[in-house]
Amino acid sequence: MQRGKGRWVVLICALSLPSWSTAFSAPDSASKDKGSKTKESFSPEKVLKVALGNLSKQKNYEVKLSHVWGARDDLGREIDARWPRYEWVGQVYGDLMHVPAMKAYRTPTKGVAKLGTWKSLEGTFLLLGNTEQDNARRMHKRFSFPLTVLSQAARHSPKAEWRSEAAPGAVPQANAISARAISVQVPPEAALKLFNSLQFPIEGSSSRTSDNPVANASYEITMDSENRLPEKIEFTILAAVLKSKGTNEVRLERGKIIGGKHFVFSFKYELSRFEKLKPLEVPPEAAATLK
Repeated sequence: MQRGKGRWVVLICALSLPSWSTAFSAPDSASKDKGSKTKESFSPEKVLKVALGNLSKQKNYEVKLSHVWGARDDLGREIDARWPRYEWVGQVYGDLMHVPAMKAYRTPTKGVAKLGTWKSLEGTFLLLGNTEQDNARRMHKRFSFPLTVLSQAARHSPKAEWRSEAAPGAVPQANAISARAISVQVPPEAALKLFNSLQFPIEGSSSRTSDNPVANASYEITMDSENRLPEKIEFTILAAVLKSKGTNEVRLERGKIIGGKHFVFSFKYELSRFEKLKPLEVPPEAAATLK
């Protein structure tokens, strides 16, 4: 990124990545005798960390976030259609994101948008508000940078597993990958911290300290086998409140929500156009706010 007279100019730099099969090639006859090493070299934990490293090297790419949250009566059911659904598209240039539809420019910590005049995106917004400012601030709060989301998933990579139709524990073959999705389950305490950081209210919560919120969280990362980059990152939180009095409508098993009424918070990121975006010029007024 270069800085000119009162504006930022982001330059495109092509980066060639080896194929998936180069990094995780199928074992030869010698390595087949080392069964444990074969499994380790192609573990979802290692693939996830490689994907994180590759994504951090990308100079630019496009990302679409589809976000929905709301209540549902049981696992597997759809969220009530009355709850809001949002979709945002951003162009990422390292630690800078441009959201063209909102004339917004963002870093992981700051944001600014043209709302008549240039205004900071920091601050509160009405939960279901539909003003231009509410929408922009909601986007800024909910739309994380993909590298941040992938980094959060990688913190729990020892719990990563392949999502496959194959038998449990089967190791995908490098020259014939059918399942490219990695699933990561987040421990309950860490899931609750993630939920609290998003500041979502949930029905049934109160100021009583004896009422206990519970949350589960998971990631599912779908890999592009050609360039070893994530093409989809799905982050899901399930949450409910265990009331000290009355009947709890949610069903739990060892801290895991297994049914009953609860809330769902879904974030689906789709990444594309790696290294194919045009250079970005940030207006001087926006650049000044992002300093």
